[in-house]
Amino acid sequence: MIPGLCDAHMHIESGMLTPAEFARAVIPHGTTSMFTDPHEIANVLGLDGVRYMHDEALMQPVNIFTQMPSCAPSAPGLETTGHEITPKDVEEAMNWPGIIGLGEMMNFPGVAGADPKMLAEIAATQAAGKTVGGHYASPDLGPDFAA
Repeated sequence: MIPGLCDAHMHIESGMLTPAEFARAVIPHGTTSMFTDPHEIANVLGLDGVRYMHDEALMQPVNIFTQMPSCAPSAPGLETTGHEITPKDVEEAMNWPGIIGLGEMMNFPGVAGADPKMLAEIAATQAAGKTVGGHYASPDLGPDFAA
């Protein structure tokens, strides 16, 4: 028995694939599990798009663990998107079977600055007893932070 690869962070739809086609492509190469945050489809189709990706992911012969997108759009005011994820959307998705938590909270300035939308998304996730995924990048911390 050889263990399969677990991809800890990915966006299936960024590769222009559905979960079914993605699974078909990665299984022969040993990937058996992945954690996905479908924030790109959330930008385009909103909660309906996330639900589509999640429901199809549940039907695949690999483990696709879906996190609810937290920041769609990721840069409000700097980009135009078809939809916006709201705290109400996050609260609803936390009740879907198989959603493991809130994905990639990229708006760390919003969290640190007590942005009501970001705090409401986090609160909805915590109320459901699920995990809030972080996102942080700072070249000044380098290897010390990574350790």
